[in-house]
Amino acid sequence: MTKRKSIDGFNILKILAALIVMFYHYQQYFNVPDRFFDFVDGPVNFHVTVEMFFMLSGFLTLHTARPDERPLPGLARKLLRYYPMAALACACALLFRSVRPAEDLGALWNLKALAGNFLLIFVGWPGFYMFGYNHVTWYLCVLTQCYLVYALLLWLRRKLGARAEDGAYWLLVSGCVIVLVNVLERFQLLQRPSFRGLESFFLGTALCVVCRRVPGRRPWLALGLFAAACALMALWPAQLRRVQIFLLYPSLILLSVWTQGLLPEKAGRVFGFFAMISFEAFLWHQPLIFFEQMLTRLTGFAIPHSDFTMLLFCAAVWALAWVMYTYVEVPLNRRVRRLTARW
Repeated sequence: MTKRKSIDGFNILKILAALIVMFYHYQQYFNVPDRFFDFVDGPVNFHVTVEMFFMLSGFLTLHTARPDERPLPGLARKLLRYYPMAALACACALLFRSVRPAEDLGALWNLKALAGNFLLIFVGWPGFYMFGYNHVTWYLCVLTQCYLVYALLLWLRRKLGARAEDGAYWLLVSGCVIVLVNVLERFQLLQRPSFRGLESFFLGTALCVVCRRVPGRRPWLALGLFAAACALMALWPAQLRRVQIFLLYPSLILLSVWTQGLLPEKAGRVFGFFAMISFEAFLWHQPLIFFEQMLTRLTGFAIPHSDFTMLLFCAAVWALAWVMYTYVEVPLNRRVRRLTARW
């Protein structure tokens, strides 16, 4: 498996997943009429696309892990990478939703909601389930849980004396986590967002082990899995999410790894740029929706929504993402790196 810092196929998957989530939420919130393609009620579970991010996060967490990584410092570094931006996006979403609100202010401004949203515990934690000020932030709440479980497994690996590159250990514990969260969810002991995030994250770590252990490149195997996934999605719609999670997304990840280096360098740089700011696009697209809704409440003027305005909205989101990445996230990350350099 390639050791390049950036995997071109992953960059493409990040961009596509971010765009699909934007299209989904835009059509959902504005009820776009005469849709060229229906991302909300169409034949594919596009809301499940966010689980691609969990799977990529799990793969890259293990792929980039340092042999001497310690659980708690590693966990702190991961959380500090995204928490400041998540809190800022959450604050903006809360502000936009609070101006001439179309909803109960008491549901927004109460201690439980404030603590849950700004501490990233509003979803998946006992007693805190609710939708957040910025609904996209639920992904980071569940991702935090994934990183906590990963840190626990990293601690256990050190206690057992397993080697840092011990793929058998990670394959075993990833399988155990996937089975356990399915059992807990079946008995309603684990909330659905946490179950889905943990399942997809540790499928990603298992795929990382597979890519390390399988010799050579096998793109035809990945293409075969992709074709099988498409066929099963058409023939077995009742299990659409299962097919997407256990077959479609893994096939795309394997194909990305096994075709690394085939993309022309210039195209790779373009995809790399948009992938670099895809997290910001993912994080800020919903506050931008709330901002437009706030302007409509203040002015009484509602933009007629269509597929064309959806594309304009996406262009605005990527522009905002570049600004936030360049002038906010990068300076913050520099300070975080200096802060954690000795950890």
